[in-house]
Amino acid sequence: KQWYQRRVRGKVACGSQHVAVLTSEGELLTWGLGYDGRLGHGSRDSLSSPLKVSDLPDDLTIRDIFAGPDCTALLATDHSVWCTGHNFSNKLLLTPGGDDVTTVTATVGECLSFQRSTVWGRVEKVALAYTHTVFLRDGSAWSCGSNDHNQLGHTTGNRLTRMPAQETVVDVAVTLQSTLLLLSPSQTVVQYGMGREGAQTVCQKSEENVPARVFGADDQYAVLTHNLTS
Repeated sequence: KQWYQRRVRGKVACGSQHVAVLTSEGELLTWGLGYDGRLGHGSRDSLSSPLKVSDLPDDLTIRDIFAGPDCTALLATDHSVWCTGHNFSNKLLLTPGGDDVTTVTATVGECLSFQRSTVWGRVEKVALAYTHTVFLRDGSAWSCGSNDHNQLGHTTGNRLTRMPAQETVVDVAVTLQSTLLLLSPSQTVVQYGMGREGAQTVCQKSEENVPARVFGADDQYAVLTHNLTS
């Protein structure tokens, strides 16, 4: 308790079995299950106590951190995204040999330490699931990875592609098989993909590239804030 009170005044992100913390001094600490390299320490070892990630570039300033079930991402002040962990279906956009995602021919299966993702633009948020990722960027949502349940909103798979939306996207969230977008100014939440175990019991699996409306400002459960949780 004393350690947390003294050091952690930044941000905390939790995966299914690991934790990442950004301290007020700008240090990144991770611990928990180390499978797939999700802790970013250059190995698959698990840790029972926080350890500083030491191999980040010296000039990298971390703005925000995000944790998925089997991976971790950080957002730098220059809006670059750095990822570590499992890269199923290239969901982290960790492509060897350049940053042109339109020419992807190979992908990295897993990373044991943080590597720069090939996503571009002013990224504001990263939502990480087991098989897909959604980036909030410039008022729109961009997705990549597996599309087994239409959760990407497009059919280009491991290539980063903009998700169709009729309005500005102000927040994104993901579940195992779906993606949710919060739209403005209508305050409507739409879903791509399919819920599981009651996650989205109000709608069925969305049709290919067509989102299912979950609720909006005129419904009983209106969205009053921009806080969505996966």
